[in-house]
Amino acid sequence: MDCGWASRGARRRLKAGEVVATAGSVQLIKEHSGVLADNGLRAAESSPALDAYFEFNGSAPPHHRCAKSGVDGLRIGVRPHDADVWEGFFAVSRTAYPATAVFHVAMARDRVEVPRSDQSGEAVFAVQTGSTKKTGVLNYVLAASTTNDGHTRWVVGHAKGVMADAALTVLWGGELQPSASADVAQDITIRTNGRSTLEVWFGYRQVFTADDLSLDIEPPFQPYLEVQALQIGYAATFTDYWVSQGDTVLVRGVPPGREIRLKSTDGTVLSAVASASGEAKLLLRLAAVRGRGMLSVESGDRVLLGPFSYAGGDEYRLARDDEHWSGKRQR
Repeated sequence: MDCGWASRGARRRLKAGEVVATAGSVQLIKEHSGVLADNGLRAAESSPALDAYFEFNGSAPPHHRCAKSGVDGLRIGVRPHDADVWEGFFAVSRTAYPATAVFHVAMARDRVEVPRSDQSGEAVFAVQTGSTKKTGVLNYVLAASTTNDGHTRWVVGHAKGVMADAALTVLWGGELQPSASADVAQDITIRTNGRSTLEVWFGYRQVFTADDLSLDIEPPFQPYLEVQALQIGYAATFTDYWVSQGDTVLVRGVPPGREIRLKSTDGTVLSAVASASGEAKLLLRLAAVRGRGMLSVESGDRVLLGPFSYAGGDEYRLARDDEHWSGKRQR
């Protein structure tokens, strides 16, 4: 297995107070960004730069660990090792995030054949309590692929335990398929409050949702990009990693009682009516918490702003010139 270091690939974010769209004298100003982390994991960079973003660790000894990053993404793996032995290696965010956060990564499993039942490879995206180093508690939720005996299955689950003794409960399992025809990659979005709720999407498909679980995951949370393998060498590739603050977009300065609409590039249209204080809150689908779209204000004379990029947790303000916008068209 080819091992080496490189890459972070963080993308530029607009600063608070920047104008993101203009229509005549009306401006849409971003006052707060909901993007908490944003890393494409595709650009070449040095090992120290990557270490500043993630901590690398796991049960695999140092000479069995592998991490390589470049245009195809961050590849994390373990080398072949002894029979009947599980070894793991992971990248965990150095930053912990609030219980409102939405976590996303594109994860591709290894394409290697695993024909035997006594060998296994797992690609894992997990969201775990950020208190593990202090308490030893390993409670987490995950989306993963598991490959062995010539077959692959994608699963969603949660685990509870201390140190290395976390017991996994599978909450959802996709169809067990021959590995050659099973999905190689998934665009994974996860949100949990750590107590009772969990929602997981693969692309635009919601594969699991529940609000009556007993998770006991103490916030703040840390995302893990991980590989586990039984005996064999195995790796997974991660790209498009990001974390948003939530799943709503707030717009201030809207004329009270007026409707705003956000139309994303995938055709989804969301709407909200401004309160008496001029605030309108758009609830985003979890699969589309980040996107690009046009904002319209229905105020007799329709105002169309954009396109602009948005994320859950963003806060914007509508303004005309330097004054609060009344929604009345000046002639």
